[in-house]
Amino acid sequence: MEKISSNLKGLAIALVGALIAKYLHIPLPWLLGPLLTALLFGSVGHPLACDPQWRRIGQIIIGMALG
Repeated sequence: MEKISSNLKGLAIALVGALIAKYLHIPLPWLLGPLLTALLFGSVGHPLACDPQWRRIGQIIIGMALG
C-alpha cells in the first residue's frame, strides 16, 4: 500500500508541476514542469521516490520522444 501511495503522490506532484508550467507558458510543460517540481521538492528535503519499473518506462518514453 505504501508503494501505491508513494507513486500516486509523485504523479500528483508531477501533474501540478505540468499545470503550473503550462500556466507560466514554459516550453515543453509536460517535461520541464514535473522535472522542476521534483527538483524543488528534493531541494527542500522531500525527495520523491518511484518504483524502478515506472522509472524505466518513463526513460523509454522520453528516449523515444527525443529520438
